Amino acid sequence: MEYKLAFEPEVFYWVMGPEIDHLSSVTGKYIDLYDGVTFQTIELVHLKRLIKDVKNRISSKPEYWQEFVGKQTHPEEKDLYTKVSKSKVLEFISQFESIVDEAESKEVGVVFDGD
Repeated sequence: MEYKLAFEPEVFYWVMGPEIDHLSSVTGKYIDLYDGVTFQTIELVHLKRLIKDVKNRISSKPEYWQEFVGKQTHPEEKDLYTKVSKSKVLEFISQFESIVDEAESKEVGVVFDGD
């Protein structure tokens, strides 16, 4: 048995971008919106660190902010942003943390499903 987590809405993925990049540099595994990846029980410590780091970084954010989510290339090139609610991000992070804690207690992995 494994626990699965999806980024709904997708902007939560972008909020966690710096920590996801760091996780990849440490583990060699990349959480991606389009491809799946599994973290085994022994690797859950890295997900716990990611959660802690995200919480610390967004603690100083305002209740709402505009998060970069990509680039539009046509008909004109421009950066795209989405309004983010700090409380909604923290709610998602709390669910994420619960999944990791439960997976750890049951000694199973966590799967991130891509599209």
